[in-house]
Amino acid sequence: MALPTYDEVIAKWDPVLGLEVHVELNTQSKMFCSCATEFGAEPNTQTCPVCLALPGALPVVNEKAIESTILIGLALNCKIAPYSRFARKNYFYPDMPKNFQISQYDEPICFDGYVDVEIDTEEAKLDTLLDLYGIASTTQTIIFCNTIRKIEWLEENLKKNNFPITVIHSNMTQQERDTVVKEFREGKTRLLLTTDLLSRGIDIPQVNMVINYDLPVNKETYIHRIGRCGRFDKKGVSITMVRMKDPADAKTLFRMKQFYKIQINEMPSDLNQFL
Repeated sequence: MALPTYDEVIAKWDPVLGLEVHVELNTQSKMFCSCATEFGAEPNTQTCPVCLALPGALPVVNEKAIESTILIGLALNCKIAPYSRFARKNYFYPDMPKNFQISQYDEPICFDGYVDVEIDTEEAKLDTLLDLYGIASTTQTIIFCNTIRKIEWLEENLKKNNFPITVIHSNMTQQERDTVVKEFREGKTRLLLTTDLLSRGIDIPQVNMVINYDLPVNKETYIHRIGRCGRFDKKGVSITMVRMKDPADAKTLFRMKQFYKIQINEMPSDLNQFL
């Protein structure tokens, strides 16, 4: 039996890399007791029944450490749980038979976080988008991005290139969002940059192009996004910018084509014939 190729493996499985990162507390006392953490003290002087794990000693979590944890979680775009739970793990070592570890398991303080990593291909995608507007003639266009941070970056760069653009995302107030949609619907603006906030539930006849600047992560969102154009018996074009050298993009595109049994072709040189 032949081994699968790299592309076949990436298309079928998700590579998942787990990182365990340890940090040093900057508090004046330990994590679960009031003993000092001063460096250089004599051995076994900064101890108590809790950190010696003596019978009947109960740990109490360091409030300052929890505050620092929440700040780190917010910096990593995490959701902060309204409550959490610590678990006790017992490890048996011949020289430390009573020792145990206190850690979080299935109910952590911070969860579902992410870090955006900027890669060189973002500049190439921006250049492609600018070139696209040099060859295509559209009435109104919606550009979808996956994150608010990407929207803000793209908005800044489009304005630098003298593109009049309006933006809508979940960090705006409802009144601000309503105003943007109203002006776009009335044709006062031609280019709308948004997250998946507008991937469904908005029908504007003049929209004849949708651009997925970021490939959506799930297949349902892809269908909802491209459905914003070509409505009311009018022509519409959907363009998705895919980084084929990025395994995640290539795999997502492959899965969508397989699931919906559709052919997604490369963008033709004469795009206006479809508008």
